[in-house]
Amino acid sequence: MAANLAVSFTQMGNKVLLIDADMRKPRLHSLFNLERSPGLSEVLVGKEKLSSVINDTEISDLKVITCGTIPPNPAELLASKNMKVLIEEAEDYFDTIIIDSPPVMSVTDPVELATLSDGAVMIIKTASTPRPAIQMAIQQLSDVGAHVLGCVLNDVDFKREGYYYSYYQYYYKYSYGEKRDSKDMQ
Repeated sequence: MAANLAVSFTQMGNKVLLIDADMRKPRLHSLFNLERSPGLSEVLVGKEKLSSVINDTEISDLKVITCGTIPPNPAELLASKNMKVLIEEAEDYFDTIIIDSPPVMSVTDPVELATLSDGAVMIIKTASTPRPAIQMAIQQLSDVGAHVLGCVLNDVDFKREGYYYSYYQYYYKYSYGEKRDSKDMQ
């Protein structure tokens, strides 16, 4: 989802940096056919400079930083001063920085990253993410002062029985008022 969002921003004319900060299950390197290392983890431990891990993609104005070597302590690295410095340095060259992270409820990494960001967008898998989990995730982000920009629903089943019925029922009532019985029209 982060990759799709990044591509959308480039289509609006932005220079975009997409960072794979999911240091437990990184995927962006595979998606863009890039080497995983060196990447973010090497910059955060001081082995590489930011400029040396920014990868070109086939999409104009989209650059990617892969996660790098999977560290034993991802949360510590992502909450480090070096991560803050990396973001501040990248802001000088990019209009938009998108950080892909693991799910909020699974580890502390996304909560730490949200404190370094202008905002967080939650990705919610429709029909499988329980409402209390969503509420708890939003609360966790709010507790650290993160600005939740909104949510994206993933895997919406538009063919599910009742989806269109409820939509059209709402539309009919909005457009024509309550449905009238044919006897009332005489």
